[in-house]
Amino acid sequence: MLDINFAGDGPREAGAPSKTEDVASSEALSLSALAAVARAEPVGRVWALPVALFILFSGFADAISTSMAIGTGGAVEANPLVRAVQDLAGPAWVGPKLALHAALAALTVWYPNRPTLVLMALVSLIATAVSAHNVALFIDLAR
Repeated sequence: MLDINFAGDGPREAGAPSKTEDVASSEALSLSALAAVARAEPVGRVWALPVALFILFSGFADAISTSMAIGTGGAVEANPLVRAVQDLAGPAWVGPKLALHAALAALTVWYPNRPTLVLMALVSLIATAVSAHNVALFIDLAR
């Protein structure tokens, strides 16, 4: 007896696992395997490095612009988590901030699937917008 399945792997005996089920139960779906597949996809090959560089740029721009605005004495960090790191580390708060962005960039290159690329590009775009706001704030406060 044959089962109709919609996994795209053709007819199979009733009760027999489909290729999709077979792969799902194997080691092939380990995170490392999924990452390797994502790196082999055209989207991952083309967009991983530009998105990773955008992550690094946005982190650097945010750290520099935040330091500039806070340095005027008229601005404070709005993110309570980053503010806590600033309170604990002083000027060295930039290190953990840049390390986080470097880790995100490395993970994006390692596992560049579409959701990761889109999410990291959006997060970087928001961080860049925050940086632009920080620079505008610095210009206003420095007058």
